[in-house]
Amino acid sequence: LTLNHAVRYLPQVGLEKSGTSATGTGTLTASHTIGDHTFTASTSVESSLDLSLIDVVLYYKKPYEKSAIDYGIVLRSFDAEASVASALVSKSESADGVLPMGYLGANIDLPSSRGNVSLSADIKYIAYDKNSLSDYRAGVTYGFSLLNQAIELEAGYRNQVIDLGDEDDDFTADIAISGGYLGLMIKKSF
Repeated sequence: LTLNHAVRYLPQVGLEKSGTSATGTGTLTASHTIGDHTFTASTSVESSLDLSLIDVVLYYKKPYEKSAIDYGIVLRSFDAEASVASALVSKSESADGVLPMGYLGANIDLPSSRGNVSLSADIKYIAYDKNSLSDYRAGVTYGFSLLNQAIELEAGYRNQVIDLGDEDDDFTADIAISGGYLGLMIKKSF
């Protein structure tokens, strides 16, 4: 959901919601301790991750002839739960909160498409000490009108990387979630 307005010094506002669930199985190559339980090397484990994100994007748009650059901040609300289980024990951890992130985006209309086809990309990023979170996407958008409504179809690629701590810390995470996506946007003017 995006609210575009003409008030010069106020940022544009976007609201995005996404969720990811992933599971996997494997055999540990080293021992790991979660909470009060140690999972020893050579143990077969099943892990899962549930991640829910809500981003409030506050940005300014710098228009050019056939393109625009967006820049601003993101307030990312996250709710995450990770679990790992072996044949003998199951452990899970959860975290939630709000992170501020930097935001940069670009949109370019393709010259031969008369404004119907555009390329877009954006990145959201924060890093502190040994921790970082990046989320970028790139896509192609096709716009058309249907029943007096402006409609856009988008296809692209998204990559999220969460890197928390390193092997010397009590808690570490190295998670990468990536893949293609499809989107539908209906634009309404008030």
